[in-house]
Amino acid sequence: MILTASQLRTLLSVLYILVVDYKKNGERKADRESASQIRAAMNSARSWTTLLPGLPEAMKSAVSGTGKLQSLVNLGFEIKESFQKFRSDREFTGTELDTLSALGMYLRTDSESAMAKLIRLASVSENPWVVQELRPKAINQKSVEPELKKLVKKMVGRAGTLLTLEESTLAKSTYPDEYKEYLALRRVFNQAWKNALTDFVRSSGLNKVPYQDLLSALDAANVTYSLSKGFTGLVDDQGRLYTKRGDAIAGVPSAANFPTVVMNPDYPKTQWVFQSIRPNGEAGQYFYTEKFRQAQSQRKFAAVEKLTSKMPAIRRKWNSMVKSFDVNNAVNVAAVILELLYLFSARVGTQGNSTFGIATLQVRHLKEMPNGIVITYKGKDGVPHKHVLNASDSEHRPVIEALQELVAGKELKDRVFSVGRKPVNPNIANALFKQLSGMPDVTVHKIRTLRGTALLRQIMDREMPKIKARQERSGMSEKQALDIFKGMAEKVGKLLNHVRRGASGTKVTGMTAIQSYIDPSLSVAFFEELGIRPPRMLERAEV
Repeated sequence: MILTASQLRTLLSVLYILVVDYKKNGERKADRESASQIRAAMNSARSWTTLLPGLPEAMKSAVSGTGKLQSLVNLGFEIKESFQKFRSDREFTGTELDTLSALGMYLRTDSESAMAKLIRLASVSENPWVVQELRPKAINQKSVEPELKKLVKKMVGRAGTLLTLEESTLAKSTYPDEYKEYLALRRVFNQAWKNALTDFVRSSGLNKVPYQDLLSALDAANVTYSLSKGFTGLVDDQGRLYTKRGDAIAGVPSAANFPTVVMNPDYPKTQWVFQSIRPNGEAGQYFYTEKFRQAQSQRKFAAVEKLTSKMPAIRRKWNSMVKSFDVNNAVNVAAVILELLYLFSARVGTQGNSTFGIATLQVRHLKEMPNGIVITYKGKDGVPHKHVLNASDSEHRPVIEALQELVAGKELKDRVFSVGRKPVNPNIANALFKQLSGMPDVTVHKIRTLRGTALLRQIMDREMPKIKARQERSGMSEKQALDIFKGMAEKVGKLLNHVRRGASGTKVTGMTAIQSYIDPSLSVAFFEELGIRPPRMLERAEV
């Protein structure tokens, strides 16, 4: 039997109809509306009898009420027993499989958590009747608000119901019990507005509604929500954002960190849809459509693949400039920047930012030691960076000598990379890189991507024989394979100094580095070599 994703959606719709009928009518025969839905789905259900032989009987029993409970339970067990066959089909998405699993769980057990998931994912059924029947229940947000305010006041001494990131870090260490209670209440508080969002979209009878209409409705209902202001596109029942013409946008800004956004008046002429804005008015990241991001990713990794074979020759060219360094030659200075970017897989930096990259370093960021130079600075998002140049390393020595010439006679806040008083900015390093590579569309940021991909390939080549031996010896679950892959990812994240800040502190984000800086085909290859389904985060990478 050849299966497709569209066929799976059809099955999910059939199963959802049975679930809604049981939720409404219990063991009694289906009411007129439910029976009509079941009969209309009979033909599409027949194609699934190979994997789910009990499906037609469950549908007949639902209509008649005869043996209804037992037939639904049997169907739930058939879904469980066949689930790995469904998982083996790579056409099925992680969301579709999650929904199928929850449907089976509910049919077998009446699980409340399974039903909660089914209500949340009801739009996967693509059945308007199901979506309307499974609108979420309203939660009284105001019932937890007084206690939330009390906890926030106790932990940080101000009014409010939401802790900032910095306040969460402090509260977790100073008021651990109260912080746990705060998190539990915030979950209820947040679920209230999320349910209200879902219900508003579904009650419209549309798949997507204007975002501004949603906010107006939540405001009118006096619901407190964590949604950024300023967006003027569409939103679906899961809170995902779309352009006015319905193109899906990659990601949703965190309202706690970015309470407002600014729309791009020139979209789609210029590709970004909107930009997030921090509470202090500082600009955040740009948001693009999923289609644009996928196309951009494909172009990026195609360029990196081409660059990989050329990189040894390119590096020899800029290193010849480093070895014959002339402190008064801007091109020579840019060559030192390129070598540092390569050695440490670092970011080049942006002109005018309060944080730093290699090209924007100041003299105060360098410290000469008896055996070399230590470079320390705060990079993107204020994350600390530390790079060590060792005089005993033949690759490092020419760079150390060039840096010593560059900082001679300068003040602590002077730019390291300059000719006289004129900075050698990131654009000059980019121009040299384009010239040496012969690829006018690449930037120095590709060095970081190239190095990350190369490191993962080295780790995989070294570790894969041991991993496969372990798999042959004792088997390997999807979770075990993912844990191994995460360990590799953290090594790449460490090389790239790719970290995030959270309530628990600063943490290396290897998986984020994998998604941003590693050729996705290489990541997928790891799981394929083990005969294991790749994780959901790599699904879009295969589009």
